Amino acid sequence: MANPDKQGMLLKQGHGIRADWKRRYVALKGQSFCYYHTIFDFRDDHPIHEIGMATAAVKPSQRNRFKLVTPNRTYE
Repeated sequence: MANPDKQGMLLKQGHGIRADWKRRYVALKGQSFCYYHTIFDFRDDHPIHEIGMATAAVKPSQRNRFKLVTPNRTYE
């Protein structure tokens, strides 16, 4: 993703039996939210996942947390 509107690190909680916290590099540009394993993956344009924000909603959660709610999945 070239020239994102916003970018930086965040902690993402995993899911399943081992719901540990993982550091991810994220970038937002227009209606696209991408997350990456590292900043190097960002520079090489290899996202783990891309979320279309046109149909997503950002909802507050607990302190310093938020959820991305899409028609198919909720990202916490």
